[in-house]
Amino acid sequence: MENHIDEVKRRTMWIIWGSMLSGVVIYAVAGGFLAKQGGIDTMNAETLDMLLLVLSMISVSMTGAVLLAGGLLAKLPYTSYQIVRWALAESIAVYGLVLHIMGSGIATLIGFVAWSVVLMILLAPNRSAEDKYLELHTN
Repeated sequence: MENHIDEVKRRTMWIIWGSMLSGVVIYAVAGGFLAKQGGIDTMNAETLDMLLLVLSMISVSMTGAVLLAGGLLAKLPYTSYQIVRWALAESIAVYGLVLHIMGSGIATLIGFVAWSVVLMILLAPNRSAEDKYLELHTN
């Protein structure tokens, strides 16, 4: 059982986290580029509103899962624990991009990307996150 996170693993985690955070920024840039190029599909406003509501609720659920249900994931090795949490956080930005491509405004994309970025920052692989993982993992 892990009782510490070595320096190599710590650096690796920062690289993975930074790569995933960069992906979120790339989604925002891609959405902006698509909007300028006119590559946005439009769909029925009612359907788009329903999809926005559903993806928002899923995003709220995932936010709760990564922030509050860490104990369930703490059974995983540290690297897997963090990557799963970051993937869930990053997927929120993907939802924003999908909504934008389907005709939602740029504000929707920016909102979902900002939500994802804030969550990623909260999940940064710092010493506090390591200590919390170790506490959850050993209980």
